[in-house]
Amino acid sequence: MTKEQRTKLLKDIKVQDVKSESFFCVYEDLYFDEKNQWEDLSQEAKIVYFAMYSRLRASILNDWVDNDGKIFIYFSIEDVMKYQRCATEKATKIKKQLTEVGLIEEVRQGQGKPNRIYLKSWKI
Repeated sequence: MTKEQRTKLLKDIKVQDVKSESFFCVYEDLYFDEKNQWEDLSQEAKIVYFAMYSRLRASILNDWVDNDGKIFIYFSIEDVMKYQRCATEKATKIKKQLTEVGLIEEVRQGQGKPNRIYLKSWKI
């Protein structure tokens, strides 16, 4: 498809479009990291973290809150692969990076059950 063909297909964004779309926020203070607090975190890992963060509201609606009042999510390697359009190896590396810097904590629930993922706030 040429640039001209694509441009002809583009439509104006209207209120209903925004209301019906699914999206997540990218928090500038973490993404741009001007204080260099997260310099060891890749941009790919930041995007995955934002996608995970967006699932917190659904977790509240599903009552995915533990006995200590902490919210957890479910986010598989396949989910990481979807957001980054990458293979399993890269997705595993991204999830490991988030764990190593302390932004997520995975808790095993037992055989056949998905791990719970607890997000930590990036705001220091």
